[in-house]
Amino acid sequence: MENFGLFKKKQSIEFSTDGQKNSTMIIGKNGGGKTTIMYAIRYALFGESGLKTHPRQHRLSKWPNYQVAAQGDGEMFVEITLENDGRDYRLQRTRKFFQTPTNEEITLGQKDQLTIFDENGPVKGVYGSDDSEGKRRWIRSNILPFEASQFLFADLE
Repeated sequence: MENFGLFKKKQSIEFSTDGQKNSTMIIGKNGGGKTTIMYAIRYALFGESGLKTHPRQHRLSKWPNYQVAAQGDGEMFVEITLENDGRDYRLQRTRKFFQTPTNEEITLGQKDQLTIFDENGPVKGVYGSDDSEGKRRWIRSNILPFEASQFLFADLE
């Protein structure tokens, strides 16, 4: 992820794929980005609708990095790699944003750019149509239904 929430620079997070240890715990101080990681995953999978349940930042315009937006135009970028039926899929979601004074609402580009990749490059045609609605339906039926996308986090010190 890059320019998402408090993550200004490109950040990569690897989760365990060990079948015997299939839970991941993210531990950190308050304000360290634990919740941002969860919502970055939801944004990668579901776009703006994946952010609607956040109590304070339910609008997409609250998620681009404010420091970057104050310095000029940029792009919010989140990518996630998932396995489905033995194939790896990489979902890449981006959204342009435009320069704004610090602490003001950030102006966003009209829509997300969602690209789904497999080992051969961008996947086309498997969603029924290459529009965003077709991709959204494909993710919900083949990767993760929106209703099952709840995560459990504990803030332990």
